[in-house]
Amino acid sequence: EGTGLLHMMRGEWYDSVSCLITFSRAARESKPSEVSEFRHVLVRLMSLCHACALAEIKEISTMEELDTIDTTGIDDSTLLFLQECQKRYNFNRVE
Repeated sequence: EGTGLLHMMRGEWYDSVSCLITFSRAARESKPSEVSEFRHVLVRLMSLCHACALAEIKEISTMEELDTIDTTGIDDSTLLFLQECQKRYNFNRVE
């Protein structure tokens, strides 16, 4: 049952990202660089969300053990904010 729930969670992340990428199609012609950046950041953030959920299930405290899509596409202030949230609230997920 646990494996099935993990697959379902991954499917939910995928569906969410797919919808947001589809919604951004309307702006692709007028703002191509902004749309491209949005899409890249979106995929990286969802990769981090999935890794955080897996880290919580696995009960590990560091993200180094889990693979994520390259985080260099996310600005430093966002990464610092995410780290602060993890430390301040003592959990990985954002509610």
